[in-house]
Amino acid sequence: MFGQTGATLGGALLFLILILLDIWGALDSKPGNTPSELIRWLSRYTAIIPWALGVLLGHWFHPWDGLDGIFGSASTWVLIGVSVVVLAARIFFRQKPLWDAWIWAALGVLAGTFLWPV
Repeated sequence: MFGQTGATLGGALLFLILILLDIWGALDSKPGNTPSELIRWLSRYTAIIPWALGVLLGHWFHPWDGLDGIFGSASTWVLIGVSVVVLAARIFFRQKPLWDAWIWAALGVLAGTFLWPV
């Protein structure tokens, strides 16, 4: 929709806004109100945050150029379905807190690499 340049500028702007919010929250007297602290806190209780961050990393940083989704054009729908299953599994099979967030992030990287490569 916006093209490569628009997506790059939008991502850079979002990144800058998150950094500024993080600095602003860190200078505040309230503990735990920065975006990075909120993401870290939420990641203890739900797998969807580390999963989503892993999928984005796998989407952007994969091993070689020209990689296509392993299910062709249906790969995006498979990724959406797998993401729904991950979310549902964490809702219905709840454990507190979630200490294995890195596993969900690693699985998300694999899913983003093979189901949604750039």
